[in-house]
Amino acid sequence: MESQITSVQNINEGGALAAVVELHDGHRRVILTRKGGVVRVFLNSCPHTGVRLDWVPGKFMDLDDEFLQCATHGALFELDSGYCVEGPCSGQYLIQLGAKLRDGIVFVDTESEVPRLALVHRKGK
Repeated sequence: MESQITSVQNINEGGALAAVVELHDGHRRVILTRKGGVVRVFLNSCPHTGVRLDWVPGKFMDLDDEFLQCATHGALFELDSGYCVEGPCSGQYLIQLGAKLRDGIVFVDTESEVPRLALVHRKGK
């Protein structure tokens, strides 16, 4: 099953948007990113400690507006992959949910199996 999240026009190119989605096992806070016209949906959960990334509700970007930044320890994540390029969880990923863009609307797969805290995934493995 799928659930509608928002219009793609609500997500700035090269930016991020906070949302709450209803998955099969409950509500989850997510981050929607848009880079190169591609929208991705990640759990709002740092792989290091499981805390939310936003330093103020809905604010995720670093000072250069290039990376998602974890407010707790400053980890930096790529918008298009969720890969951590710097910080205590360097080399790990944010958990990405299945999402589709249809007629300008972002939908998430409500059957996505996701843990409460981020899992450790190494790039290239």
